Amino acid sequence: MRPLTQEMLSSQPDLAPAWNVSQFAPERILQIGEGVFLRGFADWLIDRLNAAGSSVGRIVIAAPRPTGARNIERFRKQDGLYTVLLRGMENGRTVDRQEVVSSISRAIDPHLQWNDFLACARQREIDVVISNTTELGIQYAPQQYRAGQVPTTYPAKLAAYLYERYQAFGGDPKAGMTILPCELIDDNGTLLRDIVMRHSQEWGLPAAFVEWVRLHNVFCNTLVDRIVTPFTPEADGAPELPYTDELAVVAEPFHMWAIEGGDHLRSRWPFAELGLSVYFVPCIEDYRLQKVRVLNGAHTAMACLGLLAEKQTVLDVMSDPVLHAFVERLIGSEIVPTVTPQVGDAEVLRRFAKDVIDRFNNPFLRHALTSIANNSLAKARIRLVPTIVEYADRHRVSPPLAAAAIALLCYACHPSCAQEAMDDPLRSRLQEIWVSETEADLAGTVTELLKASDVWGCDLAVLPGMADMVQDVMRLVQERGVVQAIAFWLQSKPVSEPMRR
Repeated sequence: MRPLTQEMLSSQPDLAPAWNVSQFAPERILQIGEGVFLRGFADWLIDRLNAAGSSVGRIVIAAPRPTGARNIERFRKQDGLYTVLLRGMENGRTVDRQEVVSSISRAIDPHLQWNDFLACARQREIDVVISNTTELGIQYAPQQYRAGQVPTTYPAKLAAYLYERYQAFGGDPKAGMTILPCELIDDNGTLLRDIVMRHSQEWGLPAAFVEWVRLHNVFCNTLVDRIVTPFTPEADGAPELPYTDELAVVAEPFHMWAIEGGDHLRSRWPFAELGLSVYFVPCIEDYRLQKVRVLNGAHTAMACLGLLAEKQTVLDVMSDPVLHAFVERLIGSEIVPTVTPQVGDAEVLRRFAKDVIDRFNNPFLRHALTSIANNSLAKARIRLVPTIVEYADRHRVSPPLAAAAIALLCYACHPSCAQEAMDDPLRSRLQEIWVSETEADLAGTVTELLKASDVWGCDLAVLPGMADMVQDVMRLVQERGVVQAIAFWLQSKPVSEPMRR
């Protein structure tokens, strides 16, 4: 089978709608990171803009580590082309299509082509940097600066790159860059800027350069969200490509990129006109909050529930009518109404909640509950407990479905449930409380479990109705089993604020 290359596309241009446009577009973006995520996320998004005629330019890819050399060579062999297979649910409908991405102009290995990497800094039109070097990529590591020598870390490489640009354009304020780190750490732009500034100062670079970095380069905090995995041709149900592609990735239809302080990019990158979920906002905290509370909170609640019900994946949970109803009502009746007063755009939150249900129903994704359940108690402290406390404060009663999730987390820590237990260092703390439990004093044990503020971050036992709800759910589970217990619980608890559909 022929490999995916420009030569092949020249005879089959319909495979890549953006190719005829983007192959002549100038290089405008430097991307640090050649991995799976950016191929299915930022590179795909830029390709959509080019395909629509926006001509936002092409991307030069650079590997942040020597281990990226293999992918760099693959990009060269395929002329920067690769396939994104979109597979999942969107607006309740199945999506299963293939798109050839042509937004990559060339690929560089800075560890072998340092001069080529620095030459990009001297191209005035390249004024945006996108990165994803994993959460460990944005870290400070002391190192010396020597002209012509490749720095070890990404922040140090960026500092050297910016110094090259500063010198090339004589410190021109208009030559400053916009840096968009996509690493999944809080305040990623701020942290990256601080490390770049620290390197610059420790290397003894001119004070005027340090000031130029501070005043004329925009380091945006960002939040990204999309599941992207490598394409495995031999996997069950994998579609067949009409060519070989060593860079192909599979992505869910859902995508979200919140960019803080990048408003100057809004007109240049008109994602909104294409209905793409890229948001230029003054603060990304709303988007972080909805991700943690809605997506992550529901994940934490369903993982323990599903494992106790002998399910293996998120899709298994959503395929069970009772468990599906529990997850949907937890999100729509308790989490979304509680979070809504804290965000600026309630409609964005409601749309995100609907998208989460679509993502959970993705028939092509096998998201193991065991991986979600790791460290569930620590996760619940951040993802579920704040919603419970805020709901109880507003309604003067604890949220019944979130309370049921806490009950199941506690129940899974009972010594008799060892085979269902999460891999969680906090589990032993609740297990100690369970050891003292007697049949006649379940209420007392529940109170002690909920009072474990070192687990939950607060005393849950003081919340109105919480202890009674947790005790009731535990008794139902003991009497009826998990699924029937949840079915009864759903029937007995009215929906107060249903999610709009």
